Amino acid sequence: MNCTILLGEVNSEKIDKEWVLEFNNFLQNVITYLNRVFQKSLKVKVALRKEEFQGVFNNALTAYLYYRQMKMLLYPLEIKAGLGEGKYYQNTETDVVEGPAHFNAHKALSLTQDFKISIAYISFNKFDKYLNSIFQAIEFLEKKNTISSNLIKLMAEFYFPLYKKNAMDFYEFTKEKNLLKALKSKENFYNLLAEEDHSIRGIYPDSDKFQLPKLEDCELIDLETLFGKEKADVVTCFWKRGFYSRIAKSLNNTTRQNVNKHLESGIILQRNLEGSVCLFLAEKRNQVN
Repeated sequence: MNCTILLGEVNSEKIDKEWVLEFNNFLQNVITYLNRVFQKSLKVKVALRKEEFQGVFNNALTAYLYYRQMKMLLYPLEIKAGLGEGKYYQNTETDVVEGPAHFNAHKALSLTQDFKISIAYISFNKFDKYLNSIFQAIEFLEKKNTISSNLIKLMAEFYFPLYKKNAMDFYEFTKEKNLLKALKSKENFYNLLAEEDHSIRGIYPDSDKFQLPKLEDCELIDLETLFGKEKADVVTCFWKRGFYSRIAKSLNNTTRQNVNKHLESGIILQRNLEGSVCLFLAEKRNQVN
């Protein structure tokens, strides 16, 4: 059975030596939270080694979904990741992962450097190039990222996630200690980096005042269900307008109009592109099976 390795690295060039401990705690809190959400689909848990991370998933779709949430949570830190599909082997004595999937993940990670994108996918299938072209388009939209747009995307992901049933679990966000720690670390890190890097735009709101949604307020639409129903010529099903006000209320420092402005200026299109990637990976998997 083929699996997918997620292999990535975090850009730590702008991290002062004094921040290393908090930096590592931030990364570990995010990974611990996501490992719990994706525990059903992890063959080998994502683990952090210095500024690098690696995990093995039972399919490419859930590996990509993990990467999406990781990237949103870690912003403004930059990450690059390679997804490699194929067979893998794990040395039980050293925990080293090897095999074709690992080779493909390394190749994909190198591709992110060559094309200046954040993620690439290699399975040595003729369709890889089309998927990586979509990643380039998504990357272009993300160049406009600010802390406001990032937090709106993140809150949208809590309310209306790209979700795969039987692969992901969500828990009450206000009780997720690693998530709460990650959000606070995100705020602290953002403020530290903003003092040093004037290209970082926007003021980070007090994360203690975020009103995280209850799970009963969220809408989980299974990607596998969408794959079966989506017959339109253009994919447009990954946003619902009823969430504008909820996101504004949760962030506690913005208006519905501001949320609407950010969503309409590119976030909705980005979600639909990312959803298209997910539907493609689901279809590819179904064709293989």
